[in-house]
Amino acid sequence: KANGSCVTLVENDIAHAYPVEAQTADHRQPIERLLVACKAYEAEQAVAQLAPRLTAQ
Repeated sequence: KANGSCVTLVENDIAHAYPVEAQTADHRQPIERLLVACKAYEAEQAVAQLAPRLTAQ
C-alpha cells in the first residue's frame, strides 16, 4: 500500500516502509527499479512507454 512518499510492505504482520521517489513519464532519468501502479489493462502500455529508460541492471 502506498503512503505519501513511501511504500509499506506487510509480511507476517510485520510492516516495513521503503522510501520511493515518484516520477511521471515526463522524467528522463534512467530507471533502475520500477514499481507500476495502474489498472491491469494499462500495465503493458505504461511499461512500454518507459522501456527506453530502463537500465540493464
